[in-house]
Amino acid sequence: MTDDEFEVHKKALTTTKLVKPKQLDALSAKYWGEIKSRLYNFDRSEIEVEKLKSLKKNDILEFYHVSFLI
Repeated sequence: MTDDEFEVHKKALTTTKLVKPKQLDALSAKYWGEIKSRLYNFDRSEIEVEKLKSLKKNDILEFYHVSFLI
């Protein structure tokens, strides 16, 4: 995967994560998931998008090598 393709995938994931639930039950499930996990990060999508923006291709490769090639 080229660096440009990686950036396209990051942008698509960012867009997907920022889509607001269109139905009340989806929004409710999202919030209840936070409550059940006792993490209470009701802005989890925004936090994940900020982390995703700083993610580099080398970070993914390093994670793969450490996690799966040991």
